[in-house]
Amino acid sequence: VTVSIAYDVIIPVGYKDTGFVWRVVKYIRKYMPECDNIYILTSEKNFKYLRKINDNKTSLINENEVCKDLSFPKVSLYLKEANSSAGTGWYFQQFLKYGFALSKYAKKYYLSWDADTLPLTHINFFKEGKPMFTMKSEYNPNYFKTIQKLLELSKQVDDSFIAEHMMFDKDIVYKLIQKINSSNIKGENWIQKIINVCDFKDPLPCFSEFETYGTFVMSAYKDMYYQRRLNTFR
Repeated sequence: VTVSIAYDVIIPVGYKDTGFVWRVVKYIRKYMPECDNIYILTSEKNFKYLRKINDNKTSLINENEVCKDLSFPKVSLYLKEANSSAGTGWYFQQFLKYGFALSKYAKKYYLSWDADTLPLTHINFFKEGKPMFTMKSEYNPNYFKTIQKLLELSKQVDDSFIAEHMMFDKDIVYKLIQKINSSNIKGENWIQKIINVCDFKDPLPCFSEFETYGTFVMSAYKDMYYQRRLNTFR
């Protein structure tokens, strides 16, 4: 049973995707009629490259003003303090997907969508009133070492939650952030705590926002989501 439920879409956009994302907006409008607002989270200096977007329900949001404590310079500083040479942008865009739940824009459901990905047919994100995870088969053990330290949770499912999109439930993201904030990991906020729990000596990345959220949901709220697979190509 498919139920039409409205949601917003967030698209974190780096400079390299500024020339392409107008197409993404166009295709989202074509194939995702349930989408209400689209929020492009990007650096203010990229706004001038995004004038081609002609959609009255698409807003450009300064990525450094999405929520308290989260900005590119702060994430860069936290990584430096953790002796990490990891790219700031890669971690920052992951944190933005959680941080949006704390913003004034967030409604019950918001879909994070990759800036380099086009939907090519209608995609429904809900079944029987519940959101669906899109499952894949990626596996990076480092993600689960971090999740274990951060949330004291082991891998919950055989598949991976890492896809080109994820439907977030604002209330669950909020609870996840609360849980990280209340942990005794060193750090003044959830962002710094995630960075401080990472093992940066390993060359493989050590944090996945989707794997962490999916694991948290399946441990405590598994009746609130369905799982499915979609045909995708890169």
